Amino acid sequence: MKIIKQDGSVVTGYSIEMQGCTIYCTPDNKPNERVECGKYGDVLRTTEVFSKMTIAGWNFKNPEYVMPQN
Repeated sequence: MKIIKQDGSVVTGYSIEMQGCTIYCTPDNKPNERVECGKYGDVLRTTEVFSKMTIAGWNFKNPEYVMPQN
């Protein structure tokens, strides 16, 4: 999945995870690392963004997701 992080950089990764109010992914080229993709103000908003990422990753052939700023 191609993810455009909040800072504008692009990472191609898999295995997205949510920890508190932060969303991480594992880059394709560094399978032992986690990269922060987005940080949000509350758990409800983080869960909403995480859910949208999951839907994009499962339902589209070449998934791409732009992380919202807030």
